[in-house]
Amino acid sequence: MTIRIRPARKDEAGALTELSRRSKAYWGYDNAFLAACADELYIGPAALDDMNQTWRVATEADSIAGVYGLAPVNAETVELEALFVEPGAIGKGIGRRLVDDALQQAQAHGFQRMITNRTHQHDTTVPAGITAGLGFLQRVNGQIIDGLVASQHSNCLAQSVPVGVGFDAHGQFAA
Repeated sequence: MTIRIRPARKDEAGALTELSRRSKAYWGYDNAFLAACADELYIGPAALDDMNQTWRVATEADSIAGVYGLAPVNAETVELEALFVEPGAIGKGIGRRLVDDALQQAQAHGFQRMITNRTHQHDTTVPAGITAGLGFLQRVNGQIIDGLVASQHSNCLAQSVPVGVGFDAHGQFAA
């Protein structure tokens, strides 16, 4: 399996929005919740064309398998606004590769910290499947989580992560 990560293209906006909806639904969110999050799950051509944002896709055999988006919060901090993996590709290391790439992109653009969405503050019940998603973020971020901070771009809590880290040969974060 060869995974390539490249910049997202404006003509992929519709496919990326559908991917974000499938990925979110995979974790057990019901249709009412997905409808309430429609604006947050929309990845439009304007966002992909915004020079202040970074949108990248993971491809496997020329098919899009995942996407992430970064947006600056301030001069030091960037937010991982979106991270979605095609449900059939979950567990193949694509999410890990996307997070590693996001950290590299953040560092290359001079950011010191990246915040990652953790969970929506307005969730009153958490679907059973989301535990695995939160577990992924915890495994990915490991011991370097500074704690929760309020996201600047969505109604979410966020984890703060230094950008000068990446994965070692064993799949663990290393500074």
